[in-house]
Amino acid sequence: MSLFSETLVELRLGAGFKSAYKFFHDNGGDPVLKMSYSNYLMTERGATLPALSKLSVLFFALRLQPDSAGAGALVKAWFRTSYGDEPFTALLAPLMREPDEPAKSRSMGNHFDDLQITQEQLGTIASARLEFLCYLLLSNDEGAWSPGELALRAGEREAAVSGALQRLKLAGILSEPAPGKYKYRWAGAQPAFPRGVSALSTYDKIGLLENSLLGKAELAYILTTVGHIDQEHYANLQSMLSLCLDHTKLYSRTTGGARTALIAVEERVIKLDWPHTPPEPAGKKH
Repeated sequence: MSLFSETLVELRLGAGFKSAYKFFHDNGGDPVLKMSYSNYLMTERGATLPALSKLSVLFFALRLQPDSAGAGALVKAWFRTSYGDEPFTALLAPLMREPDEPAKSRSMGNHFDDLQITQEQLGTIASARLEFLCYLLLSNDEGAWSPGELALRAGEREAAVSGALQRLKLAGILSEPAPGKYKYRWAGAQPAFPRGVSALSTYDKIGLLENSLLGKAELAYILTTVGHIDQEHYANLQSMLSLCLDHTKLYSRTTGGARTALIAVEERVIKLDWPHTPPEPAGKKH
């Protein structure tokens, strides 16, 4: 294996794809990744190196933002694999180093392993309205909350909230840093969620729960646009939209207050379908 292939496999596992097959096909296969499955396997094994222009597509498939640490590690691994350690260290490394990054290359380690929500944990989140609501409230907060405090915040009964919190803790989604205080396990981080066909039914349940919340909510702002896009640029569009959603976190608060509220910011891409051949005017004869 090459440094690039090792980095690619580590990032693929960190994104929740346990096999190359699942990663390739869950991300649209050849039409999206612009390579055959056999070619991708050779890339993971270090036998081939993709063109530099294909890295942006891999960022999308790996759920990476272009300016993230994982994306930077993949780019550096590509250059080191392509040109060798000595030219990279002498010529490219000084240009690519972040201001706060030490001169010595840092290992990515296995910190991705702990940033993965399992299928079972996702099922617990989607199991009931109150579990989902408690998850939303705590996953957007870095503090530890008691059932009474959270019940007051959510407008729910304390006993019911306590039961939901205990079930979320039992599933490994919450921790209990102090007796009777619950905290989101990944506070301040963005864990990867399950992908693939097996998770679709669970996401359907979450969609119904979200719609239930949104149906009772107050619409604060809406912006819709219709455009025409080529398939080859679709991955870049999704990456851009995801980046915009990440930027909304800059305005979020991780501590509650009298003037804070839970809001939903949605990314939605809908492919429109229409008759490509206009119907003939009524009464027209051939």
